[in-house]
Amino acid sequence: MNSYAHLFENAVLRIPNASRLTAKLITLEPGKDIDVKFAELPPSYRTIGSLLGRLRRDRGMYFVAFDLKDGTGWKILKLKDLETLKQFSNLVSQQKTKTMIEEMPKRTYNLSDAVLVQVVDARIIFATRDIADLEPRGVTPARLEALQEANDAFKEMPTDDWWEGQESLKVESRNIARNLLESKLGNLRTMAQNVWGDKSVKYGSYKFEGMTGLEDAKLSEFARGAHKQATDDAAALLAEGCTPAFLTALKDLAKDLDDKIDVVKNTKADRHIAVKTRTDAGNDIYKEVDRICNTGKDVYRETNPAKYGNYIIYNTPTGGSGISITRELELAGAMPGNLPIADVIFTSHTQVLAEITNNAMQAYGGATPAAVYNTGDPLLDLAIGNEDFSPAEFAAATGLGTIGDFLMVRLVGVGPGHIKITFTNVAE
Repeated sequence: MNSYAHLFENAVLRIPNASRLTAKLITLEPGKDIDVKFAELPPSYRTIGSLLGRLRRDRGMYFVAFDLKDGTGWKILKLKDLETLKQFSNLVSQQKTKTMIEEMPKRTYNLSDAVLVQVVDARIIFATRDIADLEPRGVTPARLEALQEANDAFKEMPTDDWWEGQESLKVESRNIARNLLESKLGNLRTMAQNVWGDKSVKYGSYKFEGMTGLEDAKLSEFARGAHKQATDDAAALLAEGCTPAFLTALKDLAKDLDDKIDVVKNTKADRHIAVKTRTDAGNDIYKEVDRICNTGKDVYRETNPAKYGNYIIYNTPTGGSGISITRELELAGAMPGNLPIADVIFTSHTQVLAEITNNAMQAYGGATPAAVYNTGDPLLDLAIGNEDFSPAEFAAATGLGTIGDFLMVRLVGVGPGHIKITFTNVAE
């Protein structure tokens, strides 16, 4: 045999049903890839995965396959070793997860779902109370009933936390199935060692080395192959305990792992669909209650400040109570007035809206309901119009909490002047 024939025999012919494609894959350098057409796959292999799996088992070579964009075959990439394959698989998995997250619908509201359903229930109550004023603007009893039904259905939808728990249970069940299968394969391995010795060709044909590092689906596939070979060798292995019952148990465990792999995949898919469905439902509910609230605010903007406050929805990244308190004061002379706010408890989510009409004003904190302004203390200038403040900004600008707990207001020019302050998302 010449040197060329020797190299060809070593490189290719030791693999049954060798082909030109097999030779190309064996001699491909790690990190390089080739395009493979469907017609190039040897007839003895049903899928490209079966060929790559054979090269992995028989040669310790690792590949990944991607569909060609034109759909005529695959792009095959050769990897350096098993560790590289694991890292590559993790990156692919992370990218799939990232893509899945990016494809998920985004919330159009910044309330938590728990707060959203409470906000909707409360606004339906307010709108039902005010139906005589709102119905001419399109807020009908039928519309409120439909919103209530949608909100009630939303409450019953399982949350993502529930789905995460279900997925964890399915993963745990799959892991248990894998452990049982690995244990049974370990029994078979010991049987083969005792009968033929771990240096024998016969023992080597089972390819036990590296089986514990196989991913779940590959381990199930490996177990089916081991079962087939053990069935052929049953007579020789019988004395070691490889009975028909043992072989049946091995086959059943391989199938059980395969089934539980599918259950985990299906649960992940169901979770993805459920989260999308619930997010869409929440967005629809919020859109409708927001429209109703906009109508309510428009109806009562100039006529009923208390009812106007009932239709304010407060949005923050972490949600809030949805509770609003409105205080108003009409000033006509030089004496300051006091806005009663002793019952207003600020939270980190509170927003303050000051609405000034007719005349500019100044606000400051006082120690008593009739406190006068002391030069040098904080003083908030309020021009005609509307201005928003965070609780920290409002407290610092007026001295509330440091100078005193009473909010004093005085006119800048000759009266009259009107001030309305709405504290949104205050503590209950």
